[in-house]
Amino acid sequence: MKILNVGCGGNRLPDPFINIDSLRSQFEEGCIEMKQLDLVENYIDHDLRKGLPFSDNSVDGVLASHFLEHLDLQEAWKFVAECYRVLKPEGVMVASVPNTSYFREVHHLDTKEMSGKLFGEQMDAGNPHTSFFDCALFFDEHKQALTEDSLWAILRKGGFTDITKSCTGNVADILLASLNRPVFSLTLWAVKKI
Repeated sequence: MKILNVGCGGNRLPDPFINIDSLRSQFEEGCIEMKQLDLVENYIDHDLRKGLPFSDNSVDGVLASHFLEHLDLQEAWKFVAECYRVLKPEGVMVASVPNTSYFREVHHLDTKEMSGKLFGEQMDAGNPHTSFFDCALFFDEHKQALTEDSLWAILRKGGFTDITKSCTGNVADILLASLNRPVFSLTLWAVKKI
């Protein structure tokens, strides 16, 4: 079994995952982060905006957890098309992003003090932002804020026709157990149908 963890950042998962990101360009040579990265055997350093370094129909699953919001709209759907290309028939992609609708729902309660309760992550007192909305949804590296409809559209434009809010099966169970930030995430599942 082969499952890709795309845009993995610091969330590098064990086999059967292959962790992919362009982290080497973000760290200075010899720093602790680079040394830790060098120890990860199932990591591939690759610019995901240039596609996926895998052949057609060669992977069982794709985990895109808090990654697609780092791409602009055109980059996002083209990347999803790459995921569709490399997935085997009946392969599963899960896309999890910050849920803009949830941020709207709780915005009137969003303070540093309430961040742990509302979002599952307590904001540090020294954080310059006054709300989790500013800190997480409008994080400097995010290029878009997504809703269920806009995420669905990206997955659909990328080639998927079977897009749902849940999924079952062996690969789906592994992907579900690997999702992070569930409190404020929007998650959609896409299965490659031929």
